Amino acid sequence: MSQTIFGFDAATLNAFDAAYTASLPPALQALMLMNPANNPDGSNPRAIQAGVLANQGFVIDVEIMAYAQDPYMTMYFRQLHGLTSVMDGLGNVKIKVSTNPADFPPYAAPAVPTDPSDLYIGGPIGGLAYQGAHWYPVLPGSANLPNGIIMQHQGHTLQLQAIVQQTGLSSAATQLIYTWVQLV
Repeated sequence: MSQTIFGFDAATLNAFDAAYTASLPPALQALMLMNPANNPDGSNPRAIQAGVLANQGFVIDVEIMAYAQDPYMTMYFRQLHGLTSVMDGLGNVKIKVSTNPADFPPYAAPAVPTDPSDLYIGGPIGGLAYQGAHWYPVLPGSANLPNGIIMQHQGHTLQLQAIVQQTGLSSAATQLIYTWVQLV
């Protein structure tokens, strides 16, 4: 006999709730872990934080995220009432109503440019014109970094520069060299 939670299959409910939470950005995952209890003065820190996050642009499902209702049960009853979507807390975004964990893939963090110090393979290029420039390998995906991108590292401002240079094999053969140059 399988276990139930308020009449729902416990394994189904727990699997959906885990998938739902994993699909959220880290700030919303942290919100989901907050205690839903009110303070003695009647304020609710979780609901207040949900409002703060909504104003920062996060999509808040108020019943689930602010009022701490169970994700699976909430979605189940929405479907039971024929809803296919609900509006977010600010009324700007439709949230899909579903009890299928596949509709909530794990959150994928946005790609962050690699810290250039992680790619360092040699010393300074030398010469006053390239003061602070270092050689870095051209890694798969490097072409996706735009020439001139600026990054901060250990208090220094670095800029990616792509240099076209003759290879010495022929007057027509060139190579593209990426360097990170420390800006003054």
